[in-house]
Amino acid sequence: MALSMTGYGRAKAVLNGRDITVEIKSVNSRYFEYSSRLPRSCAFLDDSLKKMLGASISRGKVELSLQMQSSGAQEQVVDVNLELARSYRSALRLLSDALDVKDATTVETLANLPDVLTVRTAQVDEEQLSRDVSAVCAEALQNFLNMRAVEGEKLRQDLLGKLDHLEEDVARVEQNSAARVEAYTQRLYAKLEVLLADRNHCKVLGDTTVVCWPENAGSAYADLGTMALFGIPADSGIQEEDVSRALALLAKGQACEFLEQTLLPTQHVYFLGLAPNAARISVRFFLQDSLAHFAAHIRAHEQALEIIRPSFDARARLCVWDLARETARRSSDGKYADPAPQLAGDLMRAVLSGGRYPATLLNGVTLRIRAEHEITRGKAAILKAYYTRNPSPLCPKEVLTVELNEQSTYCPYVLGRLFAVLEAVQDAANPGINTTIKDKYFSSACATPAVVFPTLVKLAQKHLQKLAPGSKIFYNQQLTDLMVKLSQPYPARMTLPEQGAFEIGYYHQTQKRYEKKDKEDESNGSN
Repeated sequence: MALSMTGYGRAKAVLNGRDITVEIKSVNSRYFEYSSRLPRSCAFLDDSLKKMLGASISRGKVELSLQMQSSGAQEQVVDVNLELARSYRSALRLLSDALDVKDATTVETLANLPDVLTVRTAQVDEEQLSRDVSAVCAEALQNFLNMRAVEGEKLRQDLLGKLDHLEEDVARVEQNSAARVEAYTQRLYAKLEVLLADRNHCKVLGDTTVVCWPENAGSAYADLGTMALFGIPADSGIQEEDVSRALALLAKGQACEFLEQTLLPTQHVYFLGLAPNAARISVRFFLQDSLAHFAAHIRAHEQALEIIRPSFDARARLCVWDLARETARRSSDGKYADPAPQLAGDLMRAVLSGGRYPATLLNGVTLRIRAEHEITRGKAAILKAYYTRNPSPLCPKEVLTVELNEQSTYCPYVLGRLFAVLEAVQDAANPGINTTIKDKYFSSACATPAVVFPTLVKLAQKHLQKLAPGSKIFYNQQLTDLMVKLSQPYPARMTLPEQGAFEIGYYHQTQKRYEKKDKEDESNGSN
């Protein structure tokens, strides 16, 4: 039998001179919750009444109300203190005789004297009261249960009446559900085909295809996002300065003109990264934000990468393609292998969200440096950017500068500079030598300086003997200045962040050397 959780029951009776009324009502609740309102004289009945209701009701928030009034029964009793009254009477006679005053004492006079008459509550028969209240409560409970049964039957009939319609609706939903999923899938693939067909805004980075598009806006938004990350096409008519200016204005929350369109900083833009996964497509990343936030993150990324560049490197900015290639092996025909599968998605997410650079980026660059013994602008920029955004006390800020920091005394950085000077001494003494100290000793000098540097310094002394006096003095001064900055013995081993500081120091010192050569070449050409 179906029972409703809501119900109401009431019962009233006059028993043993008491007018007793009990009301029971309930509302929906997951569990049985009991509350009561009882006269003070009936408080001792609360536990028994709760047990009575709990035996018949398993769920619902139930409230019991008990009202009781006397209807003729003696609830109070008057006691007479005869001994005290006799004492009062004797005292009044004695006072009358002594004062020769007429004694006019009456019963009413004695009754009004203190403590002659006292009123007390009659003792209640709790067992009888419990039987009376329980009887009325049982009747109210039965009425309550009857009402719940009636309401439950109505609900049952209503559900049975709708069951046929429910079964029809379920069958219709099941039929439409499969078609709906299929239709949604078709729409999704159709939208992807449109996005992937737009080659201007669809770029491939390793195994990841990156797509950019704005929300209900012109294509100039996607043009700026694509150019800022992947470089500017040669036939676009756009200069690096145009992209940098647009990013700077948008990062400040200002609108700008780009490709004859006004770009708003509040415009929402989307970046999606897709990669093949067996016969399916996996989503490497999906980022959505305002153009202002994306511009600010890209600007911060470019500032972290900023480092002195060689004179032959005409690139004003390093795009993500350049960064990914620095982690990949280059074949003899000049082609690059694909970067690590996870790198592309992690790198794009870090650039666009302003988060930490992935460890795969640092690991890839470190492996290429050890294999090639070459630190290009891209590799040095990655090392600087990585430790700028992923701080380490073993690669401090003083070495993460754009140009050479000649004031730094940090040992790994100074050792990197020293290795560059030792290489320059060898090159000056043996122009065109096939195998340099960089080819033989760079990895060891970077990882275990104490093993390699004593040998390199002795070798440099021999090389200095071959130089002209002017060059010998010049290089001797450089070596002396750097050796003075080394206030501690050569480290036995250096950690990965310390190796990063070494490599940045080597790159800075090397570019300083080439910078002087370029200036000399310019002066000779002008003469």
